[in-house]
Amino acid sequence: MTDENLVLLLERFREFTIDIEARKKRGQNDFNPLLYLFFFF
Repeated sequence: MTDENLVLLLERFREFTIDIEARKKRGQNDFNPLLYLFFFF
């Protein structure tokens, strides 16, 4: 994996975690458990 690909992956991962936190703060705790599987793996 090249450094550029790694940077893009990290940026996408960060945006994903930010989106999860935003949903939690809005009280939408009904997300798809598959998102958590993706998050941990």
